Amino acid sequence: MKKIAIFVLFSLSVIPLCSCGSSFKKTNSSNYDIIPLIGEDEATDYSNPNNWLYCETEAEHDVDLIYFYPTVTFEPNYYVVSRVSREMKEGATWGFADTGSCFAPYTNLFIPFTTQFPITLTKEVQDEYFQKYNIDPNKVIDYFDILTYSHVRTDVYAALDYYFEHYNHNRPFILAGHSQGSAICQIVLEEYMRVHPEFLSRMVVTYSGGFSVSRQYLRDNPHLKYAEGETDTGVIVSWTTEAPGATEHGVIVQPDSECINILNWKKDETRAPRSLNKGSRVSNNPIHTYITIKPGVADAQLDLKNGVMIADINLMPDLFKIDAPNFIFGDKSYHTCDYWFYYENLRENGLKRIESFLGRETK
Repeated sequence: MKKIAIFVLFSLSVIPLCSCGSSFKKTNSSNYDIIPLIGEDEATDYSNPNNWLYCETEAEHDVDLIYFYPTVTFEPNYYVVSRVSREMKEGATWGFADTGSCFAPYTNLFIPFTTQFPITLTKEVQDEYFQKYNIDPNKVIDYFDILTYSHVRTDVYAALDYYFEHYNHNRPFILAGHSQGSAICQIVLEEYMRVHPEFLSRMVVTYSGGFSVSRQYLRDNPHLKYAEGETDTGVIVSWTTEAPGATEHGVIVQPDSECINILNWKKDETRAPRSLNKGSRVSNNPIHTYITIKPGVADAQLDLKNGVMIADINLMPDLFKIDAPNFIFGDKSYHTCDYWFYYENLRENGLKRIESFLGRETK
């Protein structure tokens, strides 16, 4: 069982800090009762523009991007962090720049600040969390269980409610995230989109990087489809990236995971050579002071047994080593590089799926 590990997720690449205010109001979340919301019935006020990292209400494109950023909060004394702090704002900015920004050139950006679980919790705070929500720690086996028992989803659904009522104007959209953000995307697909099939029908694709999709999840949610190729729409694309020879895979890899190769868009173990990689987002040092796009950095080959994507890179692997216990990410994870390694290919794929959805070429 994967107890406790769930509290130590996810992205370790964020850099604080910059201040921003926030505003809160009471909202009613009771209409989302497929899995009851448990926790505080208080959601962020998304009519306040300060509660969005990006909210491009003057649409320049035919398609929107709804993005949920990875874990950017590091507060061991709180089991949820709901305020828009310096840390959250700066971390969300970097998290998006490192990942979902690949879709930015052809989408209108909508990125709400939402409640998160921190990367680390003290044992005392963790025990308090279990006691408050009457959770048996022996039965908590994955990250979805934790989000079920929190009010993280309250913010997410309030943001989506406001977006679809005031900002979307019936446009198609891409849903994307990384790490904790991808776990949120999957909960949105399971719960929110089941309640709102009219919104799901406008979804071009969901990119769930750094948190895999299990086949059981797909069986439990027949309204959802996993990608079968390069241009199908209304589907989920998920992947977790590891170095060759991994023996542990961490809690970000769900049991019996689906996967698709980001370079050749096949679902078998055919290796996609580095020559297919059109550009990786590469930093020259750990604090991202210089970023360049470099082609041919990583190949890609699926490991169907474990449901992961293996990347053999032509850079020093130690540059991308994650300083975290193996039970979180595995022993050879490239978690922070899920988008980095395949940045230009993901950018191109998003555009291809938009063109397929709209039935015409899009600039």
